[in-house]
Formats: sequence, C-alpha cells, structure tokens
Amino acid sequence: MPMAMENLSIAQHQDTLWYAHTRGGSYKPKVKQFDVSDFVYLQWQSNNTLNTSSGRTILRIKVIRPLGVLELQGVDRHTIQDHSKNCAPYHLPNLDPTIITSIWIPPRDYPCQVC
Repeated sequence: MPMAMENLSIAQHQDTLWYAHTRGGSYKPKVKQFDVSDFVYLQWQSNNTLNTSSGRTILRIKVIRPLGVLELQGVDRHTIQDHSKNCAPYHLPNLDPTIITSIWIPPRDYPCQVC
C-alpha cells in the first residue's frame, strides 16, 4: 500500500508538470506537413457504427489547397477533397510506387507492356 501511494503521488506530480507545460504557452504541437505526391492514410468518418466499409485507405496527394484542404487521388484515379486533419502520413521508408502495382498510377505516356 505505501508503494502504491508513492507511485500515485509521482504520477500526480508528473501530470501537474505536463499540464503546466501544455497550458503555459511553451508547448507547440507537431503540425503534419504534407507535400504533393506523398501517400497518406485517409480515415473515413462513418455515422453508422455497423458500417464495416469505413477504414483506412491509401491515397496520393495531388494538390494542397489553402486552409489545409488536400485533393487526394486513389488507385482508380478518382479524386476527393478532405482536410489534412483526417489524414495521416503513410510511413514506408522503402516505398517504390513502381513496384507496388496497387498504388502505382502510370503516366499517360507510359508505354504498354502487353502489346
């Protein structure tokens, strides 16, 4: 019991310091910086909790508009617009879009490999 009380007082002190740090003005939250042609996860917001189609999808940033609005393009070249707060960076350091065919969009002048 004494050890639990000591741990509780330490945790309360750490919470007090964190609160003072965040509310004191010295805390700066990390701002997500996106560039054109980056891949991002998009979290779909669903009103229905039984909807299983809501989830994370991987999209490519086509245009960055003012006020944090991103124009995103999917594999099927369909574009949507959403705010950057609903996006998370797609972290794959060795991502090569020419190898992962499910997310690679060939340019219009790309020669056909089948013909």
